[in-house]
Amino acid sequence: MEKKYIIQGKIGRGTYAVVYKCKRKSDGKRMAVKKMAIGDDGIPWYVIRESSVLKSLDHPNITKLNDIFIDDKFIFLVFDLYEMNLLQCIGEKNVELKSIKYHMFQLLTAVSYIHDNNIIHRDLKPDNLMIDENGDLVVIDFGMAYQLRNLDMSDELWAFCCSYKAPEVLLGSKKYSFGADIWMIGCTFYELLTDEVLFYSGSDREALSNIFDILGTPTEENWKGVSKLRYYNKNKFPDQNKNTLEYHLENNLSFEIDDTNEYNDIITLLQNLLVLNPNDRITAKEALKSEYFQDVKYDQ
Repeated sequence: MEKKYIIQGKIGRGTYAVVYKCKRKSDGKRMAVKKMAIGDDGIPWYVIRESSVLKSLDHPNITKLNDIFIDDKFIFLVFDLYEMNLLQCIGEKNVELKSIKYHMFQLLTAVSYIHDNNIIHRDLKPDNLMIDENGDLVVIDFGMAYQLRNLDMSDELWAFCCSYKAPEVLLGSKKYSFGADIWMIGCTFYELLTDEVLFYSGSDREALSNIFDILGTPTEENWKGVSKLRYYNKNKFPDQNKNTLEYHLENNLSFEIDDTNEYNDIITLLQNLLVLNPNDRITAKEALKSEYFQDVKYDQ
């Protein structure tokens, strides 16, 4: 590690890693390095998962794993360094309608590619979506990514931040899939448009309540099999038939949208991303074909 890079200071800390800013000696390029401890059982599973997934992907809107170093106590993963993420852009009011469309298109393009490779990211939220020096979106943090060799995800339910968890995950589905990523993209889209977290929650129970309050309570009529999910309890969640997503968007928009067609395209896409029943939720490929993106010019 020290032969190729100079550590310049700590950037942040996550559940499993400390992230540092560093400089590559060969050309002076600034990079980011994740430092993670090696336990008694060897290299942690989440390190193996992230590195193997990233080595299998090659896309301009997905971060690249540049180097891996291992010593007796730690493993180091070296990535390109990005100065700002979407969460910071939202917080600093540094978001425009035009850039939202462009970045949503890039996000869906990247996720479509990820899903084509039979991988679910599982942690798509604004602070894991970086903006590079050219203004392009880059998806990072594949520590929770999962290769869908089979659909039994019963040991993987904890992986999400509850405010972005899809309803099928919150209800304890053992077979959630790509739709969970699509739900997170819908939550991110709303946040970009309003500067607010749509289903802000401190617990899974609260998240479900917030979702049902806006989108209605699922039933066997609109989601076959929902009553058989582990945490579905009709007595805890009263029947609600309303759908107030458009109302919430209209009252919380951070922008004036004078073009009625554009507004309609936005709400249509948002509603298609945030469908309660994962079987009815739009795919990334389908979302890219929506009317909202018809004027986007994007060269990979």
